[in-house]
Amino acid sequence: MNQYVVYGFLAVSVAINGYQVYRMDNMREVVNLVTQKDQLTQSGYSELLYNHINSLRNDQIEASRNQGKIEGIVSVVNNAKPEANEISSIWHSGYYRGMDQVEFVRVMAYEDGYHRATEDISCPAGNSTNNKTKIGIKPETKPETKPETKPETKPETKPIK
Repeated sequence: MNQYVVYGFLAVSVAINGYQVYRMDNMREVVNLVTQKDQLTQSGYSELLYNHINSLRNDQIEASRNQGKIEGIVSVVNNAKPEANEISSIWHSGYYRGMDQVEFVRVMAYEDGYHRATEDISCPAGNSTNNKTKIGIKPETKPETKPETKPETKPETKPIK
C-alpha cells in the first residue's frame, strides 16, 4: 500500500507539473499575441500621426502660397512699386545681401587659394610682403602722409540764427 501511495503521489505530481508547463506555454502565446497586437496598433497610430503632420505641413505650404498670391494681387491692384511694398523690399534686400555674401565667399575662396598656392611655392607673383619675410627681408613701410587741407576747399559754415 505504501508503494501505491508513492506512485499515486508521483503521478499526481507529474500531472500537475505538466499542467503548469501547458499553462506557462499558453501564457507565453497570449503575451506574444498581445505584444504583436500592440505593435500593430502603435504602427497604425504612428502612420496616422505622420499623415496628419504631413497634411498640416502641406496645408501651411499651400496657405503661404495663397498669401503670396493675395499680396501680389493687392500690390498690383494698388499699383505699388516693389520698393514701396515693405515686405517685398525687406525680402529683396535680404536676397541681395545673401547673393552678395555668396559672391564674397566665392571671391575670397579663390583669392585665398591663389595666395596660398603662390606662398607655398614662393612665387614672385604672390604677396611680396610674405615673400620678403620668408627670406628675411623686412617689408618696406611707407611714411604716413596727411592730406593737405587748403582753406579754399573747406566747407562754409553758416551762422546759427
